[in-house]
Amino acid sequence: MYQSQDDEMDIALKQLSIEEKKLSIQKLKKELEVGVPNDKTIKSAALSINNDFKVLTRKSNFYKQLDGYEKIKGLGINALTLEEQPTQVEKFIPKSDFYKYILSTNDLPDEVIETAEIEIVAPVLREGRYKWKGIYQDELISFNMGDSEFKDDVLSKQVSFQHGAIIQCVLKISRELDESGEIVTNGFTVNTVISKIDGEQVNETSQGRRYKLSKKFIEGQDELFKS
Repeated sequence: MYQSQDDEMDIALKQLSIEEKKLSIQKLKKELEVGVPNDKTIKSAALSINNDFKVLTRKSNFYKQLDGYEKIKGLGINALTLEEQPTQVEKFIPKSDFYKYILSTNDLPDEVIETAEIEIVAPVLREGRYKWKGIYQDELISFNMGDSEFKDDVLSKQVSFQHGAIIQCVLKISRELDESGEIVTNGFTVNTVISKIDGEQVNETSQGRRYKLSKKFIEGQDELFKS
């Protein structure tokens, strides 16, 4: 059983090494085309690679896998030059520190688009936790209408929709990392509807005006503290 685990560990080490080398080559390719990169360039590229979502995810998966082996007490790491020569003294990471490299969650901070425009395809015209449908950046999306005032206006028929109607809004995009480190979108929510656009007619909402005033006030405070 231990032999099988050692074989699996060796394969995982090789796979991680191959992936990191591929990314290193991509990051340094332009520098190599104009000349041999210096130590500063190499370190800068290495830092960028280390913060890459794919590398972080694979590194997390790798340490999580190693953490499951009872025989492993730690991991020795050394940086190599392009000629695969050691550049420093080997760094030893004890098993008790593996948790520092394991991602506690795959969730990413929400992305907030303050002036998103969504063409409404299917508004929700009844009570309930149903999702609206619209076209955002040429893609059909389903989204939650989180603006309760706008939702109430729609349900009370104070706001109606015709073909091609657009809402300009504050759009929250929820994201996470998949198992390979790719960023995937797992939800859209309209926090505030700024205005509704029908052709050339733009109707600003009251909550949209409040949002703009609040934003302008916050920006003014920021400028005050900077001066």
